[in-house]
Amino acid sequence: CRIFPLTPVRKRDGWGVKIDRRARAMCPLSRFGTRGLDPEFVRAVRAAVRLIASDAQGEAFLDAWAHIEAQYELF
Repeated sequence: CRIFPLTPVRKRDGWGVKIDRRARAMCPLSRFGTRGLDPEFVRAVRAAVRLIASDAQGEAFLDAWAHIEAQYELF
């Protein structure tokens, strides 16, 4: 995936990104959070997520994605 190790997250003010919990097992940079990544990369992914969320179908896709990623928080 071209946004790995990030994942979309719904915030109070719209959509953003965070480190995908599944990345923690395979990406050594993930333990530093988004600060461990190139800031330009994080900005680009955030912009892409917001663009996807700009229509109802895209937002539904991001909601489904976030729901799947959230399941890993239980483990």
